[in-house]
Amino acid sequence: MNRPTVYLAGHVHDDWRARVAGILKTWGYAVTAPHDDVDRVGGLPAEQYMVRDLLAIRQADIVLTWFDLSKPYKYVGTSAECGLAKGLGKILLVAISGAPEPGTSEYAGAASYEFPAGLADRVYPSLDAALDALHSAVERNGWAS
Repeated sequence: MNRPTVYLAGHVHDDWRARVAGILKTWGYAVTAPHDDVDRVGGLPAEQYMVRDLLAIRQADIVLTWFDLSKPYKYVGTSAECGLAKGLGKILLVAISGAPEPGTSEYAGAASYEFPAGLADRVYPSLDAALDALHSAVERNGWAS
């Protein structure tokens, strides 16, 4: 069965992409996730990130985005990736999970997910729920690229 190519959008501060890419590849999906250790340390100018991400999103059929609200990140880049994806006509799946840390009066990333969630084709309560729904839909309906 032909499978879609999935672009992974979200924070760059741990190895969640490797875990998700491993699952998707086991299921036979192609994954484009150009993020690496350079992202963690801010080693590129912003315009280079955007060009790199735009090229990778163009290669994808689906953009799977994760907003982990337990992490104190702003998700500005992730929101931009979602806007690029919708502008290019890609399927946009958004997973929003976690909760701000207790005692945080103003959570830096709390509003960042509202725009992408409004653009999304589907919103899921967790990354695992999004993965399961994606895989079930492709298994049930097939994929015609």
